[in-house]
Amino acid sequence: LLPPSIDPISSFEEMTQPTWWKEEENNNSAFNLLKRVILQNLEQGKWSEPTPIQMQCIPGLLNGRKDILGAAPTGSGKSGAFILPALLLAAAPTNIFYGTSSSSS
Repeated sequence: LLPPSIDPISSFEEMTQPTWWKEEENNNSAFNLLKRVILQNLEQGKWSEPTPIQMQCIPGLLNGRKDILGAAPTGSGKSGAFILPALLLAAAPTNIFYGTSSSSS
């Protein structure tokens, strides 16, 4: 079965906590704290809105797609399309990311 279609984003603010991330989504969740820092850095770096490849890739990667094939010209934001979700997902607690219990062995 193919995963369900995921709608593209039109702004970086639309990056949302993955549905599998069971942590309560609030303003102080790890995801939202890191998202605020990333948005501030994007703004300082003059990235006002996502490029077309970022609009398509970011939601899929945040929601569990493991493989994405993207083709776009040099300078179109391909690296950002993969790095931004990776940074956000790095904030996920290990037990949530891997779906294991929180007890250590």
